[in-house]
Amino acid sequence: MSRQFCGGSLNPLFLACCLLSTTGVSHAAKSAAGSATDSAAESAAESVATGGDILPLPQLPAPGAPAAGVAAAPANAQTSLSISLAEMGQKSGLTLSGNQLQSGVVFSLPHDLVVTQAKISLALSVSRELAATGKNVQLMLNGQPLGSLPLSQDGGDNAVYQMDIPASIMVADNNLSFRINSGADVSGPGGECEKALPANYRVTVLPTSSFELNGLRLDIGRSLESLPRPFFDPQQMKEAQIPVSFTAQPTADVIGASAIVASWFGALAGHRDADFPVLLNALPKENGIIVGKPGDVVGDFTLPPGDGPGLQIVDNPQNPVYKLLLITGRNERELRQAAWRLVSSPLPAQDSLRGPAAGNSVPSAL
Repeated sequence: MSRQFCGGSLNPLFLACCLLSTTGVSHAAKSAAGSATDSAAESAAESVATGGDILPLPQLPAPGAPAAGVAAAPANAQTSLSISLAEMGQKSGLTLSGNQLQSGVVFSLPHDLVVTQAKISLALSVSRELAATGKNVQLMLNGQPLGSLPLSQDGGDNAVYQMDIPASIMVADNNLSFRINSGADVSGPGGECEKALPANYRVTVLPTSSFELNGLRLDIGRSLESLPRPFFDPQQMKEAQIPVSFTAQPTADVIGASAIVASWFGALAGHRDADFPVLLNALPKENGIIVGKPGDVVGDFTLPPGDGPGLQIVDNPQNPVYKLLLITGRNERELRQAAWRLVSSPLPAQDSLRGPAAGNSVPSAL
C-alpha cells in the first residue's frame, strides 16, 4: 500500500492492516470482499427492521462547506492520460497472421474526460517473411481510417511508429482495429476477397503500444447519486488510485471505518486493482476521501460540524473540479454507520446525508 506521511507519527504496519489496499489482490479475493460488504450491509438492514442498533442514514441534508478563503480555480482541469494495449486487456499484444488478417481491441475512457489532443504509439514486431513483401497495416478507430504503416521492418528488431489522432473521434467507448493490406483476389464473377497469407507472415502489435492523451477533466457536480464517480470510474482502464486523508494522528475508529470504504472501492475496481495512498494532515491534489470526526482539521480543511453519522461531497479547495468525499461521525458507532450507508444502498441526488446521533456503544454485529 502506498503511504505518504505528512506530519505526525503512525505505525505503518497497523495502518496497512486496517486500510485495505487491493493492489495485487486476486479478482476472487476482491469479489469476496465485495460479498462480505454486501452481507454486512444486509445484516444492518435486518437489524433496522427488527429494531436493532444499526440505523440507516435518513435522506436529510447536512450543513457544511469547504474551507473559506481559498482562491477560485478554473471550471475544468487539464490532465494527461496514457493507456497501453496491456491495460486494455491485451497483455500479450495482438498478432495478425495467416488467414487472420484483421484484429482489434475495445477500450473506454473516463466519463468526465474530454480529449483535446491524442497520439498513438505503436510498437510492431514483423516477421522477416512479411517484411520482405512490403505490405502495410491499416489502422481504424471507431470506424474512421487513421492511415497505414509500412511493414518493412526486419523481425529481429521492433519498430515504433507514432501517429497523431483527431481528438474529435475519441469517445467514451472506442474500437481500435488493425488490418494487413494483402491485396485482392478475384473469387468469382464480380466478387473480391482478401488473399490468405502464409502462416509465417506475422505482425504483432506489442502490449507496450499506447495512446497518449491530453484533455480536460469536467466538473460532474457533488451529487451522492453519482458515486462511485468521480472517485472511481468503472469506465477507466487503469489501476484505481484513491487517496485517503486523515488528521496527523488518526484514531483506531477512524481507520476502521476507512477499511470498510476501501474494501468497497476495491471490490468495484475488480481486475484493474486499486491503490489507496494515505495522506496525513494533507489534502489530495485531485479527487479523494477524508475520514474523520466533526471539527477535525486535515491540512487547511476543517470537517463540518454535525451530530450523527454523515456523508458529504464537497469541492476540493485546491481545485473545485475535483471532489472530496467526507465520511464523518463523532464516535466509532457513527463512523461505521456512515461507512455502511455508503456501501449498502443507492444514494440520493443530493450532496449530503446526516443520520441521527448515536451513543458510543458499538453494535455486536459490527
